[in-house]
Amino acid sequence: GEEWAQRERRVAAQSPYGNVKGWSLLPVIVKAHDDLRQEQFAVQIIRAIQRSYDDEGLPLPLHTCQIVATAPDGGLVQVVTNAISLDSVKKRLNGGTLSQARRGLRRHHRARA
Repeated sequence: GEEWAQRERRVAAQSPYGNVKGWSLLPVIVKAHDDLRQEQFAVQIIRAIQRSYDDEGLPLPLHTCQIVATAPDGGLVQVVTNAISLDSVKKRLNGGTLSQARRGLRRHHRARA
């Protein structure tokens, strides 16, 4: 499919607001019948941990998405662009599990060290 940066440039070129300073295209999923408040809180905790890592100069980047609970049973979840879905990873494993893939990656990294 189309890379996110390319899509954003294409939409900006077509949008009457594409030249406005600060304009960006934000991909979201609209969730209904799902309480997102716990996920929203978890993201806040992850961001606090990231600030601690940054303050200590630790090169451990944590990437979070935006989650906005707009009601007790719904809200918006930012899509992580250019990412591989877990479903896609599972299909590439040809019936293997994520645990098996993780063990394989660990063996691979130990062998390279």
